[in-house]
Amino acid sequence: MKVTIVFMTMLVFSLSALANDWQKFMLDNSAPMLSPESDGGTTVVFKKKNPKAAFVMSAVIPGAGQIYAKSYIKAAAFLAVEVAAWTYYAQNNSEGRRIEAEFQAYADTHWSEE
Repeated sequence: MKVTIVFMTMLVFSLSALANDWQKFMLDNSAPMLSPESDGGTTVVFKKKNPKAAFVMSAVIPGAGQIYAKSYIKAAAFLAVEVAAWTYYAQNNSEGRRIEAEFQAYADTHWSEE
């Protein structure tokens, strides 16, 4: 039992260290996004995308964070899933209301106090 706990603890710490190394690697080796700004010469000013801004955008409109990150296919997929989920909810909600109204009508016509 102790061996399992020690193993799991070591695994968690090694995975968290690996995740931090991976994140640093990706930030160091990713191609920066071009900014429309320039210093007037041949040098182009690079602008990194803010992940917090992308998160807030996606929280407001599904897929907006992916558009901000220039990943248009993922943005379309997220938006399509969201639209499909809301459509499915609306259809089932209206069907439930129809069945409830049908039950109420049946109960009203067949109910008596005796």
